[in-house]
Amino acid sequence: MLRHGFRIGRILAISIDLDYSWFPILGSLAWLLATNYYPAQFQDWGLAECWVMRIVTAFMLFVCVLIHELGHSMVARRFGLSVPRITLFIPSRPRRVRTG
Repeated sequence: MLRHGFRIGRILAISIDLDYSWFPILGSLAWLLATNYYPAQFQDWGLAECWVMRIVTAFMLFVCVLIHELGHSMVARRFGLSVPRITLFIPSRPRRVRTG
């Protein structure tokens, strides 16, 4: 299988992989927060505080997505499906949903 990322660990016997597509998105989010949002909202913060909070915010986004996907995995297991791996990635294009 062609891999575009790396394994970051195992949680509840599920292998967790991180695709490289996360880095540009998290980097862009962190940059925008540190240079636009945090300085405008917290005017008494210095540059270092804005950059620390951007790292924390980007990391928490990652944690929230991971917890969300683990929830899907637990439900799938409850219904008897095997979930050996979760790969976190940002899709490059929208998926088409086929109906009917």
